Amino acid sequence: MVSCRRMICLGLCLLLLLSCLTGCATLVFPAPSGAAAPEASPTAESAPASPVDSTEAETAEATVPSSEAPAVRGPMPQGGVRWQEVFWDRSLPKDGYLGPDEVAFYLTDEQGAHSVLVMTCDELQERVAALGNLPRTHYFEDLLDERYSILFACYDLAIELGCGMFCFPTRDLRTGDIVDAQFHVSYTFSTVSGCPQYTATKDYRDENGQELHYITAQLTRYDAEDNRKYQKALREARRVLEEMPAGLDEVETATYLYRYVASTVYYNGNNYYEETDFSMLYDAMILHDTVCTGYSEAIYCLFNLAGIDCLYLSGSVSVDHVAEFHAWNEAKINGKWYIFDATWDSSLMHYDPPVDQLVFFGLSDAASDSYAIRKPWPFMASVAPACGELLDPNNMLALSAEERRT
Repeated sequence: MVSCRRMICLGLCLLLLLSCLTGCATLVFPAPSGAAAPEASPTAESAPASPVDSTEAETAEATVPSSEAPAVRGPMPQGGVRWQEVFWDRSLPKDGYLGPDEVAFYLTDEQGAHSVLVMTCDELQERVAALGNLPRTHYFEDLLDERYSILFACYDLAIELGCGMFCFPTRDLRTGDIVDAQFHVSYTFSTVSGCPQYTATKDYRDENGQELHYITAQLTRYDAEDNRKYQKALREARRVLEEMPAGLDEVETATYLYRYVASTVYYNGNNYYEETDFSMLYDAMILHDTVCTGYSEAIYCLFNLAGIDCLYLSGSVSVDHVAEFHAWNEAKINGKWYIFDATWDSSLMHYDPPVDQLVFFGLSDAASDSYAIRKPWPFMASVAPACGELLDPNNMLALSAEERRT
């Protein structure tokens, strides 16, 4: 049993939780799907342009190289496919092709001109490896076998380049395999690029009528403006990490980044979904004004950049038997998974008087359910790891739950 004084403190904190958190969960609308292929411009350029807005040139480095493909390429090899065919753009050079060991990225500059960047599969893997820690989880990638590594690598580089569409050889993958992995990809990349969508094709044929197996993938609603905002938010996230004190362990790193988000971002309880363009990470990191989705995307980005595997979850939470839509995170700290809800801790921090203790940081499933029953959407519910322990055994929420049981 705790002391009378402690009972009073716990009671006050629970009152704050009930008054602040009820209604913090918000509806998360799905990103649009079924986007059409981009319109072709009258001419196609041979060299891609930087996706970074010119007004930010002084703070951003162009991520797209000025030239990639050799000046002259030989005739299309057996098993190759034309750019015009895979990207549905007749303005591209008629002799442009994708070889059976190459990937191609379809780029659009700020003037709407299209170009194609081609590299070998080995060059793709090297380029992605050079990016270092990525602002996304490897959890879903690790649930699949190594055949899918090229798909994830293509998405990584496409987002870095601000590319809305790419094509790669499937080798031993088929369209059905790619479709089976759509949720794995969506939960990996949706927080940085909208909801990834496949346009899967397998009916290309060579001059002899032999079927060729390539996949063309499209990132829905990911245009130059989306990329500009994402790149700016990513630079800000990296700045936060650069200013983090050196020598922190995983718990200290997670605490620092979580507290940063919870304290600097404010919950928008107005007409957010009517006014936003759904650049949630940008809203959180740059505008510091968002809803639960933005909080969760910021934690997702910062934790993964810091080398802490973190998942983004969305679904429903039930507080006092009232279910609402919500988003939160799970992260792996020192080999174990825990629940993190920066939205609710942010509400407590900005309450008057503020609650400085992190209440929804590093929860177990049981501790979370003692206050709010979380139900992720079906796919995530089927694959998300269990959170069996509390990161902090003295967590206020867990202590109050124990007190209610006694």
